[in-house]
Amino acid sequence: MGLVLSALVMAFVGHHYAQTNGFSCLEVGDDCVCTLNPHDPFARTFPYTKVSNCGAVTGTLKLYFLLQIALNLIKALVCALGAFVMWKHRYQVFFVELQMGSPSFHHW
Repeated sequence: MGLVLSALVMAFVGHHYAQTNGFSCLEVGDDCVCTLNPHDPFARTFPYTKVSNCGAVTGTLKLYFLLQIALNLIKALVCALGAFVMWKHRYQVFFVELQMGSPSFHHW
């Protein structure tokens, strides 16, 4: 379950990272207003209130998204390794007991 959740989070954060790369930001007073398409008047806007430096916000967001992707990738690898170890331990012990409990190794 951890592996599936990590993959889902990586896809979600990857989508937001791609959106952040396409931002066009303008400083409006004390606010920073970012849009995906500056030529479209109906495009979705992302206002950041009381932010004077738009570059700091978008740079920090990109770094935060990359950090989330990296940490969830590590988590997915750890979950996959744990599932593999549990699977191997379960079935390796099962087959070893069958072989050791058989009357002869030739009948196995």
